[in-house]
Amino acid sequence: LRGKFNGILDRVFHALDDFHRVDSAKLILWSFLWVMVVVLQYHVLVMAFSPVAFYQSFLSVTSTLFIKTLLPFSFGDLGIREGFAIFFYSPFSVNPLAVLYASLLIFFCNFLLPTIPGSYFLFRLQGEQQENNLNLASQIQLEETSTEPVNSEITDD
Repeated sequence: LRGKFNGILDRVFHALDDFHRVDSAKLILWSFLWVMVVVLQYHVLVMAFSPVAFYQSFLSVTSTLFIKTLLPFSFGDLGIREGFAIFFYSPFSVNPLAVLYASLLIFFCNFLLPTIPGSYFLFRLQGEQQENNLNLASQIQLEETSTEPVNSEITDD
């Protein structure tokens, strides 16, 4: 087991060799900004329902995000994020319903809401692609029929 684990680590570190320091710094900065946006979203929404200090939100949300990334995928992580958020906010005596409502609102705003325009453009693009495929198929069919040899033998009886 130890050898297999070391092999996995070797592959991970070998893959990291391809990153440049500037790219790595940008990636870390964007990741940090994303985490802070999610922490602020939780904090503001939980504060709307129940009082909570910022450091409590920071600890709870970062713990929730960390554990959520370790678990297998589910539909938008629905249920996983909410359960862990309630679990990590509970030591601070925050109302569990406030955390549940905040988690569901964040799920709605960050996951479901963006799918509406995305679905529109996806289906529109898919429709255009099908239309282009039909046009191409009809053009190919026309070219095949126009290149067939025409029997021009005319017989006079």
